[in-house]
Amino acid sequence: MKIQKLLLFALAVTIFTACNKDNETAPLAESSISGKFLVPNNTDPIVNGFITASKNDNIVAATRSATDGSFTHTNLMVGEYEISLKKGLFSSAKTIEVAKGNDIQTPNIPIDFLDTEKSGQSLSTEATIFDQDLIDWLQINFGITLSNDDTILLDEFLPRWQVVDISNDATVISWFNEPVEFRDNDNNSVQQNKDLAFTVQIGEGGVFYSSFHTENYDDEFSTVDRLLEYLVF
Repeated sequence: MKIQKLLLFALAVTIFTACNKDNETAPLAESSISGKFLVPNNTDPIVNGFITASKNDNIVAATRSATDGSFTHTNLMVGEYEISLKKGLFSSAKTIEVAKGNDIQTPNIPIDFLDTEKSGQSLSTEATIFDQDLIDWLQINFGITLSNDDTILLDEFLPRWQVVDISNDATVISWFNEPVEFRDNDNNSVQQNKDLAFTVQIGEGGVFYSSFHTENYDDEFSTVDRLLEYLVF
């Protein structure tokens, strides 16, 4: 029996694939994918992450990570699978081969940018705010109210800005989500919902990243200025 070890997605996930040497095409109890869904320190587990195994675009196994982050897909046929992981707003997928002799590792990163540099094209968008404390802070202190669907206008983008593709919600807080136009990695113009502001949690602090910015030519605070004031301080 051959064991494979993989580090999967933007989070640390160790995958062990067991294969039966005598019959590599039949469904076997020994053919399985198991591992732990961990935060980037490779120690702390992520609980209740939804993990699926798909073959030929059909989901053949689905499970959730346990209290210790562990998960297992059993009774799999040897072959190629797409392993998909979802937790909160984060989702990612990786194709792996249930076969002997693989050893694959991918980077362990908090946010992942599109390869196309500064491909963002939208200059404004109606953004959904995820954080209720931020919504309350805007309304109570400055009388800024949101629409019924908790959206607010973001209109202070540079003509070209960097698009974040995915983020690791085990260590990253996403603040806004909205439909924006950008050029994808194939340089095609597309419109998709993307998160546009993040706090990467590090130790007792964090690093803030935003795809939009404040104005520097107006003495008064705009709504976007207030949003960034809250998020920075």
